[in-house]
Amino acid sequence: MLGFDFSLPYVALGALTGLTYGLLAVGLVFVYRSSKFINFAQIGIGIVAAAIAALGITRFQVPYWIGFVACLVIGAALAVFVERFVVRKLDGTPKILAMVATLGVGE
Repeated sequence: MLGFDFSLPYVALGALTGLTYGLLAVGLVFVYRSSKFINFAQIGIGIVAAAIAALGITRFQVPYWIGFVACLVIGAALAVFVERFVVRKLDGTPKILAMVATLGVGE
């Protein structure tokens, strides 16, 4: 159709990429609705947890489901750390300061 390639691998890759961006957007909206500021660290936290799980599964031969659960636990622990030691310390300050702090954590 007009030079476009609609083969299954391309459609699957596009769908997975779109779903990933959709989940990130939903996460940003949920955080914003609950705390009234945008937490930019959530993307960095997810990437670190997923990278540790991928490294454990591929290099250290950890079974997939153990790596998956470890990814969830590591991500939750990192999120709690950022919440307790970055966001709560900035409670009562302008919201832009908390947003910049979470941007720094995400980098």
